[in-house]
Amino acid sequence: MSDLEKSVLDYKKAIRKNHNDGLAYYNLGSAYSNLGLYKEAIEACKQAIPLDSDCPDAHFELGFNCLQIGDKSSALNEYKILKELDIDKANELFDLINK
Repeated sequence: MSDLEKSVLDYKKAIRKNHNDGLAYYNLGSAYSNLGLYKEAIEACKQAIPLDSDCPDAHFELGFNCLQIGDKSSALNEYKILKELDIDKANELFDLINK
């Protein structure tokens, strides 16, 4: 089992203990993304955002993973949200969208 796969299991365990842990959902999404499991990453980020809507990292991760599955429209929506939260992350996502 790789370190990333172990991380997925650890984050799932943390979420089972506390369903309101936005950071655990974000970290789960990031681990899924690093494993190339983009749809799973999107779902985890969608769980993280309502728990911590001001978290720019979760919005960036969601936008990035939407791009990975070809959903440019959703990535642009996350860019618009990021502009209000973290202009640097917004610009980074914008650059990825326009590659």
